[in-house]
Amino acid sequence: SYAFDDSWSAQLHVLNGWQRIGDNNNGKAIGTQLAWKAGPSTLTFNTFFGPELDNDNSHWRFFGDIVWLLALSESSQLAVTADAGLQQRPNINAATWHAASAFVRHQFSPKWAATVRGEYYRDSDGFITGVAQTLTEGTLTVEYRPWELLILKLEGRYDHSTASVFNTSTVLPDGSPSTATDQVLVVLGAVAAF
Repeated sequence: SYAFDDSWSAQLHVLNGWQRIGDNNNGKAIGTQLAWKAGPSTLTFNTFFGPELDNDNSHWRFFGDIVWLLALSESSQLAVTADAGLQQRPNINAATWHAASAFVRHQFSPKWAATVRGEYYRDSDGFITGVAQTLTEGTLTVEYRPWELLILKLEGRYDHSTASVFNTSTVLPDGSPSTATDQVLVVLGAVAAF
């Protein structure tokens, strides 16, 4: 990484691959980041490119991600993201996907915070998610920090897909769960920070 000045910085990454610790081929991937900070606003452009198919160094994945973070006040932040990806494939057209999201986070006190988030994800070829679909979701997260090293999070999330991809509690005669286009999740989590 290198900071050109107080506003501009850049990073270069050499990676085994896309969300992998061990490599699935002989090629390496490259990632870059260019960041610009001006007052309460930070704009970041990230890229990823390299061979990502199993035992295939010829067909590359290209991905770009833009993140805009704005400090609305000392206790509130707004973030907006946009992503686009393309995966070359042998003997078939390239797979593409794109996404966008936005969230607002407010720190009510040193111990309490809340975040509202909305996301859109289009995987028209089903390459990333396994099913051709468009996903949308909305999430509300409430955070409580009883001690400096512990954060408790209660999250409510609603997901909708254009495909029937979410398992339900109903079991079909063949023993498999029935599926639906919508799901609601409530999750309680704990994060320890050292």
